[in-house]
Amino acid sequence: MFNRVSDKLVCQCGCNMILRVCNHFECPSALPMRAEIEEKILAGAAEDAIVTDFVEEHGKVVLATPSAKGIDLAAWVMPGFVVLMGLFLLLYFVSDWLAKKKVKPAASQQQLDSGTMSRIEDELSRLDT
Repeated sequence: MFNRVSDKLVCQCGCNMILRVCNHFECPSALPMRAEIEEKILAGAAEDAIVTDFVEEHGKVVLATPSAKGIDLAAWVMPGFVVLMGLFLLLYFVSDWLAKKKVKPAASQQQLDSGTMSRIEDELSRLDT
């Protein structure tokens, strides 16, 4: 239970590490927080109650992950939204680029005047000989 609770919290010494894995020697934040978690576990407190106590004491910055409520929901939604917008823009620009790159069909014989056709035939006959 200690690991589950401490994995939900961030050390407040400024290292921004999960409380359970903060490896600063004699950390002024992690050691008292870990001791407080152990005391509350031994007193029979539930995981959610312990986390709630830390949030009340330190604020939302102590949470390792934002809640999925209110404005914090944006932290969960925005990465997916940004990826989708990026894919949309990529698809738009690639399709536009490919449309511009397409080879236009050559002019048909009916579109060429007789002078041009005779020059082409003369050129081709010179190449054959």
